[in-house]
Amino acid sequence: MALKISFQSNGSKFLAKPCEGLQDFPGRKEWEDANRISLMDNELCTLPEFLHCHNLSTLLLQRNNGLIAIPKFFFQSMRSLRVLDLHGTGIESLPSSISDLICLRGLYLNSCTHLIQLPPNIRALDQLELLDIRGTKLNLLQIGSLIWLKCLRISSNFFIGIRTQRKLGNISRFVSLEEFCVDDDLSVEWRYKASEIVMEDSAYSYFLESSSDYPSYNSLKLVNGEGWHPVIKHVLKGFVPDGSLAQLTTLTLTKCPELKRIFSSGMIQQLPSLQHLRVEECYQIEEIIMVSENHGLNVDALPRLKTLVLIDLPKLRSIWVDDSLEWPSLQRIKISMCYMLKRLPFNNANAAKLRFIEGQELWWKALVWKDDAVKQRLKFLCILN
Repeated sequence: MALKISFQSNGSKFLAKPCEGLQDFPGRKEWEDANRISLMDNELCTLPEFLHCHNLSTLLLQRNNGLIAIPKFFFQSMRSLRVLDLHGTGIESLPSSISDLICLRGLYLNSCTHLIQLPPNIRALDQLELLDIRGTKLNLLQIGSLIWLKCLRISSNFFIGIRTQRKLGNISRFVSLEEFCVDDDLSVEWRYKASEIVMEDSAYSYFLESSSDYPSYNSLKLVNGEGWHPVIKHVLKGFVPDGSLAQLTTLTLTKCPELKRIFSSGMIQQLPSLQHLRVEECYQIEEIIMVSENHGLNVDALPRLKTLVLIDLPKLRSIWVDDSLEWPSLQRIKISMCYMLKRLPFNNANAAKLRFIEGQELWWKALVWKDDAVKQRLKFLCILN
């Protein structure tokens, strides 16, 4: 097949040969002076000892399953590289020359199921912002020096051996995080080990432990899975220090089938900046804001919440027990497959900025109203299917 190289108007050189069944790395004339190289979804088993690409900014090698090793000096001449995607390869480690990638911003190692270690000099990547290690066998101790990360995506096995890890620090060391994603994507072998260790420790039944030094997250995404125990049952447990969640603007909870509590006692008062809340496929949740955990809740709770998305929550009965909250910033609600939810927490005075209510017509018709005037007011905001 003809070489797939294109030139942009600014003279950038691309080498793109995805899905071509390549078993050998292209020759030097093909990749020399390239700015971007994409060889994803091929059958590469080996890489050149050196790749002299001083202008290379993007290298995509994902899903070359037969690639099990990277030569020691492979990255030595790629100092301009900003994006490196190795996900779905068979590598067990990264070479020490990874430290030469001084401009690297994004490193994708997810689904590298044999990856068990990183070189100590990984800490040299002080420009790295995004690290995805879901589905690997890496743990906190191996990435703990990368405290400047803005986006960290991990799997549940990240918490294996958490007792030992606590002695050296915890998630709160990543003080610059803006997005934190936990995904349950473990192999059968690692599921067994995780269950064995964590059940003994009882550490994984909650997500963040009460601490005096919570990181100032802007976005927190929690993704769990079905089919093994223990699973996440609480987002937070224990006392929540003042100001610890003050910067959080987005909270996403997805596929946490045993999650029962979102907001523990006092947590809502610590979320003055929360703008977006999404809860999806959390089958045990009955209340978004639990009455038993939030006695005497101020009417101005969640003052900046703009969007509320609730999807596939079969036991959900209540967002809040009554219409006492003001919801001063709420603009959009989306509710789908929440057929036990029979009441909305609104009256004719609150949620003045609400503009859209998305849902299913069957659900809307089954709602119970204390005041028909409220129903008429909200009906004009509905987008039903």
